[in-house]
Amino acid sequence: MLPHIVLLALVLAMLMSAATLSQVVSGAPVNDMAASGFQCPAYEAIRTPSVAADRFDISSFAGEWFMVATNEPTLPSFVKCSVMNVTVHEQEGWYNYVDLAFFGPGKSVSIPIKGVLSAEPASPGLLHENFSLFNHTVGKLCPNAIFNVTYGDVAPSAGPTSFTGTRAGVDTARGSESLLLAHTYACLGHLIPGGQELFSYSLLARKELLAGLESESEIRALAAAANERGLLNQDGLRIATAATWRSCGLLP
Repeated sequence: MLPHIVLLALVLAMLMSAATLSQVVSGAPVNDMAASGFQCPAYEAIRTPSVAADRFDISSFAGEWFMVATNEPTLPSFVKCSVMNVTVHEQEGWYNYVDLAFFGPGKSVSIPIKGVLSAEPASPGLLHENFSLFNHTVGKLCPNAIFNVTYGDVAPSAGPTSFTGTRAGVDTARGSESLLLAHTYACLGHLIPGGQELFSYSLLARKELLAGLESESEIRALAAAANERGLLNQDGLRIATAATWRSCGLLP
């Protein structure tokens, strides 16, 4: 059983503002987008052709995802690895996932998230979600946009520069490809009335890529390439390289 202090800290991570949390947990800088002049961008302003309705099938987002870069403001500093196991209920119009937050080998806590799929046929990657308790969402659903993805296959033991197969912009039948990387951006709003408006960028990868992601600079370059227009604040990115995943016991 997890120590009560760990469980308490993770509950605080979901419910407190980043300003308060950073003082309690780590003293890290607050992800203050509003103060930096950033606003929640329109989905149309950040999405790429890789998530167009005739290309992107939301059901392909199901499965395990490993968070290799994030500035999620509610994630405590002692969490080193985060794994999402996504289930998509396309016919019913909703999805859910369990976020396994690892703070050491074999030491993790589950954070349940639930949301609704896009109601806009032209924007299948525009999701809305929040923390889930007993299979019911808690509070207002926050926009969480899948705005850029990479398709294809990967050679054994290869990193992100060794992708093979198709790329964004190639005329390929919808749903016929595997997703390898996904960039998401969430607008969290004001977690506490009067508090700061918060946002979260994340880069997710499939497990077969992890061993090849040895370089922090390469991961940062992947994140930066997804923000060419400068609409997303990526300050304070936390990077999980292959060495990080090994320290969490998730890679040999």
